[in-house]
Amino acid sequence: KQQAPHFYLTVDCKIDTLLAARAALNAKAPDGVKISVNDMIIRAAAMALMAVPAANASWEGEHTRRYHHADIAMAVAIDGGLITPIIWAAEQKGLAALSMVTSDLAARARDGALAPDEYTGGSFTISNLGMYGVREFAAVINPPHGAILAVGAGEQRCASGYLRQGRCRPADDHLPAQWPAPPVRYKLTLVRLVLPRHHAAKYGHKARYQ
Repeated sequence: KQQAPHFYLTVDCKIDTLLAARAALNAKAPDGVKISVNDMIIRAAAMALMAVPAANASWEGEHTRRYHHADIAMAVAIDGGLITPIIWAAEQKGLAALSMVTSDLAARARDGALAPDEYTGGSFTISNLGMYGVREFAAVINPPHGAILAVGAGEQRCASGYLRQGRCRPADDHLPAQWPAPPVRYKLTLVRLVLPRHHAAKYGHKARYQ
């Protein structure tokens, strides 16, 4: 952080539409393909990098390096720590292709079977702890990347009113309560030298609505 000062942005992203789309896609997917929420997040992050090229960059010590492709490193837990295998040109891959690539990389990462060029480089990192029930966390930058996206777990919240005993209660007794909507909270950690705050906010907005 001393060499590359960080700052953070936190965004809540409603994912009920994403979950419905995932269910529909998996119902039609060929055998052996199961699209995960993480695959869809990777796809959204990649397309947002293409829409906001300033975010697709790394800090090389004295200068910023820009990338033409969204080469996304995904954090995978292994014995003794983490490894970040890379999905090269993620913006060019559909969800089925992403599912196959991420499943293969994660499996070989856990088996210690990745080649060095499969986890060296990249332009952007995603770390997802949502499957462990972690609601929010601030991830540490993966040098020399200019940003890392930390993804938390979805949680039930009321669109209006408040949640009690697993059900929405109206804020006003004369108004109907709306069903809970499951948003995910993600936090962007960014290197200030790479990305100005207004570009970072634009990237966060694009990733939210991809």
